[in-house]
Amino acid sequence: MDELTLRELRLKIGMTMDEMAAELKIHRQTYWYWENKNNPPEDAMQKIHKLYEKVEEFTDDDIDIIEKIGTIKRYYKLSYDNLAQLVGAKTGMSVVNWLNGVQPRLKYMIRINELYYEIVRKKQKEEARSRDTFCRINPLDRESWKVKSENKVITWL
Repeated sequence: MDELTLRELRLKIGMTMDEMAAELKIHRQTYWYWENKNNPPEDAMQKIHKLYEKVEEFTDDDIDIIEKIGTIKRYYKLSYDNLAQLVGAKTGMSVVNWLNGVQPRLKYMIRINELYYEIVRKKQKEEARSRDTFCRINPLDRESWKVKSENKVITWL
């Protein structure tokens, strides 16, 4: 990864110079100077490398973009325009284009993945909490069972 120039990293991440400067919280001209001289400060390079690693982590998870967008849209009950705003895109048409096969820019893909995996984790926690627990009421009676579901006991006789 060290052999990649600052420009190559920015392009692999999928950001413009303005977006990268905003991400690093610096002026655009400062970023332009760093990129053209390929001489950024070490702390800036560390931030860019972390961002690049985050992009690589999310780009190859074998889950279809349509499934991710659909999950986010249903979970938060959003319109295409609201979903676009949530991920940082300008209009809902961007989301429609992604659903029609246009590959989103990596910065949008990162946000989509963050939202999607946040929902997946929430659902997994909910499922773990609501699992039913079965046990015998009377160990001598083969047909006496109870189920405990969220502090309620249901008994079948």
